[in-house]
Amino acid sequence: MRKKNLASAIAMSLGILVAPPVLAGALISIVPSSPLIGPEICKPGYASPQCLAIPFDTGNNLAFQGGSALPAVAKDNITMDYNAIHQPEFANDGHYGNGASWVSDSVNSWLKIDLGQTILINRLTFGRDRMGGFDDRDSGQFTIAVSTSDNIYANGDDSNDGTEYTQVVDSAVAGFSGIINGAETVQVSFAPVLARFVKLTVADYGTAIDEIEVFAPKDEGPLSVTIDHFSATRNSNGKVKIKLVTGSETQTAILSVVRAPTILQNLQQIQEICQWDGVGTEVSGSVYSCNDENAPANVVYWPVEVENNGVTNSYLEFVTNVQ
Repeated sequence: MRKKNLASAIAMSLGILVAPPVLAGALISIVPSSPLIGPEICKPGYASPQCLAIPFDTGNNLAFQGGSALPAVAKDNITMDYNAIHQPEFANDGHYGNGASWVSDSVNSWLKIDLGQTILINRLTFGRDRMGGFDDRDSGQFTIAVSTSDNIYANGDDSNDGTEYTQVVDSAVAGFSGIINGAETVQVSFAPVLARFVKLTVADYGTAIDEIEVFAPKDEGPLSVTIDHFSATRNSNGKVKIKLVTGSETQTAILSVVRAPTILQNLQQIQEICQWDGVGTEVSGSVYSCNDENAPANVVYWPVEVENNGVTNSYLEFVTNVQ
């Protein structure tokens, strides 16, 4: 039997709020930092605690430049003789501490991180100095904006950010004090949103940030379909060709492919493009294909499964952006 209101089921499975994310609000809290994993270092030429940095566990951190992400870029950076300890790229290098941090050189400065993939995110953390050596250079109020494209990802360039980025968090609306005490880690939780680029804008001049971490919604466990391949490609006539190859299928009532804009504002924007009923309980996989005849620009596609028991699973690791 076909499951009614698939869009609602998908949204519930993702935790998506039925409102623009900035209006739906954000939860800002103080949480423990990620676990430390190595000995501290002191960069030469600077005294302790100015020189100190320490690596931490980056296993689930989508912003870490040692994974898919690129080194962070910024509007500006503090001048004088601090180049070895304060650089934009130190904001996602996998080290806490003043000795591997970024310090802004203007009001309303920003940091941007290219995650290297378009993926659903719902949480960001940052702090001033998780080693506790300094308790100054607070951020003041801040905003978080996201995008799936950035025409020039480079230090000092925000020439097209007004059209490319969408704000998802305003800390003033969320009731943030603007103050970070010592080694605190600020966690910002917001409605899940698809993003490749994340932009943190801080109000105060001279803000110091030792690390930004970005996280996806927590995995709820193994799913009942394994997917070997998923693609969505626009051809010359504007149609989008979709191909889905499963490796195995168990307890599957419906397989679908859905489409949504890159920034989801309401449930009606989730549209089912393809559907294959009664895939069943077979162990071996199959090949499925279809076309989206009326695909608009700047959308994403991903596979969805409805199990025989009615549970809806979204395969977010296969989210594909089509311009």
